[in-house]
Amino acid sequence: MNYLPMFPTVVGQDYIRELTFEELNYINSLEKRNNFSNKGSVEQYVLDKPEMTDLKQLILQSCQNYFDNVLQAQKSCRPRITQSWVNWTEINKGHQEHHHPNSLLSGVLYIQTDDEDSVVFKKRETPVISISVTDQTPMNSNIIQHKVTKGEIIIFPSTLWHGVPERVKGKIEERISLAFNVFPEGIIGDHYNSNELIL
Repeated sequence: MNYLPMFPTVVGQDYIRELTFEELNYINSLEKRNNFSNKGSVEQYVLDKPEMTDLKQLILQSCQNYFDNVLQAQKSCRPRITQSWVNWTEINKGHQEHHHPNSLLSGVLYIQTDDEDSVVFKKRETPVISISVTDQTPMNSNIIQHKVTKGEIIIFPSTLWHGVPERVKGKIEERISLAFNVFPEGIIGDHYNSNELIL
């Protein structure tokens, strides 16, 4: 029998170089605020700062790859990073399930991680019937846990619910990640379908 994936949710995965001294120094200088069970930066546009210009371009390249290879977007439609912020998650802390309104894609760059660190993606539709399975796969799971590593960047639809499990142990005091939202710019939609939008 063949199995045809209909409307799959695609999470893009890429790797970026080590952060420079200037980038790390800027991140370490950021003022923190309490954010439910972890901490986030007061600054919500960190990638717009001069110290982060090169890193922003690398992240935009990954976003463009998602636009080109997953969305198959027209060349007139490009990704634009809107907000970007830093998260710090200590031992015995996590981050509640959430999604990102007012954006098309969202992403995370992992700056400092431990062996056990992960992100959890969750399908929000409630199954009509719950069937016990012999093996968990992406085709039969409502929850998928993905281990993350330093330098990894993941990009996903902003409507996809996700969270961070509580860090119960670790060799490092806190996991550090840089999160961002992406909105299209240029021409989206189609002129002759009467849904063209020039941003």
